[in-house]
Amino acid sequence: ESESLIKEFMRETNVILLITLEESESLIKEFMRETNVILFLKNSFEQSDLIGCEGKVIGTNIPQGGVVSTGDTLMFIVANSQED
Repeated sequence: ESESLIKEFMRETNVILLITLEESESLIKEFMRETNVILFLKNSFEQSDLIGCEGKVIGTNIPQGGVVSTGDTLMFIVANSQED
């Protein structure tokens, strides 16, 4: 139940919370099923000084509230630590 509340919050506010790559992919796949939009998913690993965010999605190449269409590529920007 808490997962559905988080998803609803993210949809209504256009806020992306720091979540794992697996959770992000799951949300996007659910979006694709609900909207019949096909996106190509890619991962981009970037060094980050954010503490405790290693391996979490910290952004995308689509601006918040941006429009996506079938065939667009959605890139997950995933945080690496200084030690990686």
